[in-house]
Amino acid sequence: MLYCPKCKALCEDSAVRCPECGRRKLREPTQLDKVLLVTVTEMEAQRLEPVMKASGIPYEMHPSSIEGIPSIYNSDAILSNQSFYVLLPQLEEAEKVVAKFRKEEAKAAKEAVKAQGQPEEPEEEMPRGKRIFVQVTSAIAFILLVWAVVAATDWAAQNLWSWLQSLQ
Repeated sequence: MLYCPKCKALCEDSAVRCPECGRRKLREPTQLDKVLLVTVTEMEAQRLEPVMKASGIPYEMHPSSIEGIPSIYNSDAILSNQSFYVLLPQLEEAEKVVAKFRKEEAKAAKEAVKAQGQPEEPEEEMPRGKRIFVQVTSAIAFILLVWAVVAATDWAAQNLWSWLQSLQ
């Protein structure tokens, strides 16, 4: 494994660039390197943090700049991301903790759906012919809408021009 000191991600030995940030300066990881464990939303981070504390694995949590707006700028914390970092020797154990956490989260979500009394039925996939018909109809409707807007704008501009010419 190679280590990117910029984003703290591990990558394959054959990698020339970091798959996360694109940096070329990859090196062999040391035992003291903090590596990226997981990046989660702020809401999920609030639930994961106590689990990490309970596991006894030392970790650091920092706001991530990947696909999220820090909650300081955004009132909706769901859009913010947090990254968890652990020391390289604890990575495997921490990954097991996160996997167990995610499994429990999925189980809790299923139980919440059952508690609400909603049947857990998968969405039916639309038949191929019907899907193609809907797509073609939507495309034609979009083209007609664009044509109508252009025609209405052209008509309004022509009438406005005629009105301005009559004022002179």
